[in-house]
Amino acid sequence: MSWDYSVTSWLNSFSGKIALLDSVFVAITMGGPIVLVALIAVRWWIKVQRELQRHLAIACAMATLLGLFFNQLILLFYHRPRPYESQITHLIIQKSSDPSFPSDHATVGFAIVMMLVLCRDKWAVGLSVIAILICVSRIYVGTHFVTDVIGGAVTGLMAALITHLFYHKLEAITQRVVKLL
Repeated sequence: MSWDYSVTSWLNSFSGKIALLDSVFVAITMGGPIVLVALIAVRWWIKVQRELQRHLAIACAMATLLGLFFNQLILLFYHRPRPYESQITHLIIQKSSDPSFPSDHATVGFAIVMMLVLCRDKWAVGLSVIAILICVSRIYVGTHFVTDVIGGAVTGLMAALITHLFYHKLEAITQRVVKLL
């Protein structure tokens, strides 16, 4: 058994034993990405530095979509079974129909957080905690291996870096979107 299986099994071994802990991690795994996206979307309507807030919201959305696109490309070539399918973990949420690697939840979290870090945004640290909790929750509830969330985090990080590098080339388009809406 590899370190990935061992750490995954250990983190998941706590599930199903403490109802409150299970409830917290299920809530994080189900709602965490929604909360992150909502917090970024809310920035669209912030009055202070409105243009900057809107550009940041667009950049986070672009990084997230690019990261999820990378995940779909990976799934064309690699189909890893979920850990509960191999009896490595005990599942405490509904089964997923797609392959395990990479984690879309981790991708969303880290695409957003890395974009905030690259833009030196004050929300980066707080939202980083949420992104990390989302990753841990995916292992805790039994739906991912540790390397699945690491892989998702990497695709999110790469997408944010690429978006950050090329965002200025789209500035004419994004300026129109910011001013139009």
